[in-house]
Amino acid sequence: MATYSNQSDTGFITARAGGTQLLAKQITKKNTIISVCATAGDSVRFQPLAPGDPRTLHHQGVARCDVYPPIGWNFFGKAINAPLPMLKPTKITVMNYAGENKVLRYN
Repeated sequence: MATYSNQSDTGFITARAGGTQLLAKQITKKNTIISVCATAGDSVRFQPLAPGDPRTLHHQGVARCDVYPPIGWNFFGKAINAPLPMLKPTKITVMNYAGENKVLRYN
């Protein structure tokens, strides 16, 4: 399991079964671990991020998880509201850079 210097801002999340962007489980911590994703297409969603405020997401579930940007946003290079499919085990860090309105870059 991943460890962080600030454990109080680390949380576990269960992806919403059969989720869509609107119904996806919201990511509320800076460091989040998807501990349950039982079926391909289960989903989680980022909240709007302030520029320069990164979030880290680890996928530890069983199936591919759809990770959505905040409603009306997009992941760099993808359509607005389109999900980023994550396979297990994967870790991404996302951030909104100043001057890039409603765009999440990830690595």
